[in-house]
Amino acid sequence: MTKTINRAREVAMLFVCCWLLFSSAHVLASSNPYVSVEELTAELKTKDIDRILKALNTVKQMTYQGEILPFIRDLWDSRKEKYPELPWDTINTDIVKVDIANILLQAAANGKTKIDKEKVHQFVAGLISSSDVDVARNAILTLSLIDDAKDVGGILAIAKQKK
Repeated sequence: MTKTINRAREVAMLFVCCWLLFSSAHVLASSNPYVSVEELTAELKTKDIDRILKALNTVKQMTYQGEILPFIRDLWDSRKEKYPELPWDTINTDIVKVDIANILLQAAANGKTKIDKEKVHQFVAGLISSSDVDVARNAILTLSLIDDAKDVGGILAIAKQKK
């Protein structure tokens, strides 16, 4: 009788452990951030910078970026002929463009895409002295992905300012 009770407890414990394992895996899977090309396109069309930046930050957190990276690359390259319906004036603002550069640099560092790092570097380095503090901060953070010693002097000069 005691063996039967112990066996029942073991089976119940095993059931509870499996249930917890599968339910936590489901929660983990459903909490992974993801933005599709269609969703990012919709956010871009709103012209709402905050919403666009939030969507781009979600792209940065995505484990799988295979479907969206070519689209991000097209945004960087300003492929207006491919996407004439997009608000290119908003996409090409410094704050959005530096986030796009950040995504591409991270993807290149992870071997997911190839980009002209020097072109990206020149663009981003030109933004560290922006009067827009958010643009300057994001540019400095993005430059850290390039890790070029030549940028240290410019970043240090910005850091010493009272802004």
